[in-house]
Amino acid sequence: MPRPRSSGFGVWAVIDKQEGALIGQCGLKYLPDRPEVEILYALDTPYWGRGLATEAAAAALRYGFEVVVLERIVAVAKPEHRASHHVMEKLGM
Repeated sequence: MPRPRSSGFGVWAVIDKQEGALIGQCGLKYLPDRPEVEILYALDTPYWGRGLATEAAAAALRYGFEVVVLERIVAVAKPEHRASHHVMEKLGM
């Protein structure tokens, strides 16, 4: 499926406001060789369990649905990545 040259979305840096440090990434991207748009999130291990991935992913979903006006966004995670599955569940995915 041909993709638009500019999709209006991508991957954002996730910054700890108190430390001013880069702690991960979050955003939207096309799945390889697929027409679906995937939400992605990854944080450095010391920042796990604080709700930050859920907060960042929720912002990316809002952006994708409200600003880019995507009809569908998918989430993909390996079965052993339980924390990622938990974030997906909290997001209603």
